[in-house]
Amino acid sequence: MEARFQRQHELIKATGDAPITPGDIEEALSSAGVRQGETLMLHASLSRIGWIVGGVQTLIDSILSRLGPRGLLAMPAHSNDLSDPANWENPPVPETWVRVIRDHMPPYDPGRSPALRLGMAAEYFRSLPGVVRSAHPHYSLAALGPEAEDLTANHALDFSMSDSSPYGRLYAKNSRILLFGVGYENCTLLHVAEYLAHWPGKQEEAYRAPVERRGGKTVWKEYRDFNFDTDDFPEIGKAFEAAHPQAFARVKLGLGEILLIESRMLVDFAVTWMESHRRDEGNPSG
Repeated sequence: MEARFQRQHELIKATGDAPITPGDIEEALSSAGVRQGETLMLHASLSRIGWIVGGVQTLIDSILSRLGPRGLLAMPAHSNDLSDPANWENPPVPETWVRVIRDHMPPYDPGRSPALRLGMAAEYFRSLPGVVRSAHPHYSLAALGPEAEDLTANHALDFSMSDSSPYGRLYAKNSRILLFGVGYENCTLLHVAEYLAHWPGKQEEAYRAPVERRGGKTVWKEYRDFNFDTDDFPEIGKAFEAAHPQAFARVKLGLGEILLIESRMLVDFAVTWMESHRRDEGNPSG
């Protein structure tokens, strides 16, 4: 608890003369060009913006207010910590623990499995009343709005973020991406480009996820997917902005900034970039 309080104290000092208010956020969203009725994919880090009055509730309320009743807000709700303990590295567990963990790992539950690795905003959002969450046990998408059910339906186990997944549907409908205090390394829709692009060494891999309890033990199911790599996402973002200055808007807010991006233009650009720059698995840019 002391460490958390210390981080809050440091954030308050860094924020300066006044905290970030709902009005500040609403003004930034308006300046960036967030529109009533649109579909928005959000990635957020509140601490990179500053101390916000009301925290994550203020952020989500401000965005939903800006989108209005016809708008749709989506966020990744990944639970890829529900993974095979035999593959854990940071930290690993003793080999004798592996079978015990496998047998007792809670299976994925769209209503209950947390999205802890994605930050406070994603976990808060996925737990809100009315939010719909897709069925993938590792790479689910959470959405709120009139089309949330259609967007999140039929999330196949294999190839979790392909062009036929909920993430692919966001790309197909040319949703926009809001990076709130984060950079392109957090931009999930760039994974759609990894499915669409072809480069030497691109390979499928096998993964396992806990899907149900049966006979007092957890049942795991294997699926196929690609080994995602975000190392070159910041470089892709920089090149995209240079090539398409009309396809994004950047607005200063507090200690950081927000970035609003046209998803289809970004993904299409990333496909071409990956095919030109990625060479080998494990060394994507060289």
